[in-house]
Parts: sequence; C-alpha cells; structure tokens
Amino acid sequence: MHNKNVIKSITYNAIVCALYVVMVFVLGFMSYNSLQIRLAEILILLVLINKKYTIGVSLGCFIANLIGPFGLIDAVIGGTATLLSCIFVYKFKKPFLSIVIVPVCNILVGLELAYLYSFNFQAFLVNTLWVMIGEAIAMTIGYFIFKSVSKNQDIVNTIGDL
Repeated sequence: MHNKNVIKSITYNAIVCALYVVMVFVLGFMSYNSLQIRLAEILILLVLINKKYTIGVSLGCFIANLIGPFGLIDAVIGGTATLLSCIFVYKFKKPFLSIVIVPVCNILVGLELAYLYSFNFQAFLVNTLWVMIGEAIAMTIGYFIFKSVSKNQDIVNTIGDL
C-alpha cells in the first residue's frame, strides 16, 4: 500500500508541475518581466489542501523559469521564491494571507530583475513593486477560485488524497 501512495504522490505532483509549466507558457506574455501576473502561482494554494504539492509547484516554477528567457538564475531565484511561498502559505493556513505572503516572498524576484536590468536601488524598488503587484493580482484571483473550489468536498478529497 505504501508504494501505491508514493506513486500517487509522484503522479499528482508531476501533473501539478506540468500544469504550472503549461500555464506559464500559454500565458507567457504576462508570465515574465517586471509586471508578471503569473496565474500559475495560484497553484501555490494547493498546499492548503496537501503540503506535498510544494514539490510539484516549486519544481514547475523551476522548470518554467529554466527554459524561460532568463535561464538558470531565474530558475533558482524564482523557484526559491515559490518554495518559500508554499512553505509560508502552508504554515499560516489562511488562504486570504496568500495575497500578501506570495508577493513578499517574491521580493527575491524583484532583486533578480534589478540585477539583470542593471542593478541599482531604484531598479530594485521599481522591479520589486511591479512583481509584488502582479503576484498580488494573481493571488487575489487565486483566492476567489480557491474559496469557490474548496466548497466542493469531493474535489478537496480527490486533490488532497496523496
């Protein structure tokens, strides 16, 4: 029975990972640069159903950024920001707080963009502000989707059963 649960966990996380990557590329016009309303970040809220989704969401971000325009540095920084977002959203267990937690964790991405676009303090502030606004927009949309979907206990049980 243990092997079945491991296989199920790997499969669900692979689906989440792939979904993240596909969402980023389908919505690529708004997934990169300073103002990025990365709707794939909504998947972070899955950790409120089961913390094991941290793996799939973080790996999805890493892969999407690795094959995106900024490469390895974006994969490491963005993947770390998403990992931290998952950890803190799970720790606080309040979907509404994700609207604040995820943008704050993405200060790292603002720092990265400032570095890539000729680092100075003003570039850091501007890039961080834009990234945080985009993340807040995405997570606000995600909050309402999560609140609606989480009312259906069958969906929650299916998603949460890793």
